[in-house]
Amino acid sequence: MKVVKHWFRNTLFKERQRNKDSPYNFSNPPSTTLNLEEYERTGQAKVTALNEDLHMDSLNSHMSSRRTKKISLPKI
Repeated sequence: MKVVKHWFRNTLFKERQRNKDSPYNFSNPPSTTLNLEEYERTGQAKVTALNEDLHMDSLNSHMSSRRTKKISLPKI
């Protein structure tokens, strides 16, 4: 198992070095998005191009619609 892990890690490293636009190069932000709500409803994945403004709007709306429990940390 250790051999497979090292091979996979080295392969991804080589791919990131060889192709800077590779999806495995995590320094680049994602350029496509998947609407998970629609996928869960219909079962069909529609991949759409992502502009920075659209991404930030969808991220903000998603975060505001999520119900999260706010934890207050004590001040030191």
